[in-house]
Amino acid sequence: MGLGDGAATETVITAVLATRPAGASAMPEDEIRVVALALFDAIAEHQWLVTRLILQIVRNPAGPVTVGILVRIGRQVGARRCCIGGSVDTPRRVSRH
Repeated sequence: MGLGDGAATETVITAVLATRPAGASAMPEDEIRVVALALFDAIAEHQWLVTRLILQIVRNPAGPVTVGILVRIGRQVGARRCCIGGSVDTPRRVSRH
């Protein structure tokens, strides 16, 4: 597949985002880890993918590839915040020393 094939990028990323952790009781961290590793593996297998991802993020940040990645990870970050007592709507304050 060539660098000009946006459909190929979507196909590979769709497969990455469909990856799920083993086990029914996966924690949000497990979901993020599985997506990150699947994305890493996809880039290692398809060396053109990193260039296509960068171009899509820069040229079309609201496109389906960028949004798909951010939504999949963002949902897990939100789930994690809820699990540790925070709220998705209210940011937690971080104390700095």
